[in-house]
Amino acid sequence: MTPCGPARKPVLLIHQVLRDPTAVCDHGQVRSPDRPAERVERALRERIAAGEWKSGQQLPTVIQLAEQYGVSRGTVATVIKRLADDGLVRTVRAWGTFKT
Repeated sequence: MTPCGPARKPVLLIHQVLRDPTAVCDHGQVRSPDRPAERVERALRERIAAGEWKSGQQLPTVIQLAEQYGVSRGTVATVIKRLADDGLVRTVRAWGTFKT
């Protein structure tokens, strides 16, 4: 295991490096592609920071977000929990998720 995670076979991921030179970390290892939860979390944080939702406004449902990002409902639920833990949103059971 390297400081960036498990070593990857460079032959299998060379196409990724050719498409994106930043796919190689400082230690010369090929980075793993973003996990779905990380991708969705980054996108929602950007949308919140951009002011897409005003304070108190309801975000789309977990099902809608899952369909929009092409991930499972569990992935979206995990992301919503992280955002709530950071104080960016508030979840009210049976009502939805709201921007704080």
